Amino acid sequence: MTKILNDQLALSVTSATVRPARGNRRSIVLKNLDGGITIYVGTGTITSANGMELKPGESIELFTTDSVDAIAASGTPTVAYIEEFD
Repeated sequence: MTKILNDQLALSVTSATVRPARGNRRSIVLKNLDGGITIYVGTGTITSANGMELKPGESIELFTTDSVDAIAASGTPTVAYIEEFD
């Protein structure tokens, strides 16, 4: 049976784990809820040089079991996520 988990997280200019690794994850969608601040997402220690850029209002769906991490370009923007897993 498929389950979902959703929440929001305030980011900062320090890389943070949005969701830890999950071996039975099917997918995770991240959305930058901020109206003016870019965020960067990926796995591991994220920076603006190695993360995937999500401009304000943009989202991305990832099909990974790895941890999902993010960082703010500035300030404390909020990222929302919804995770699907078995």
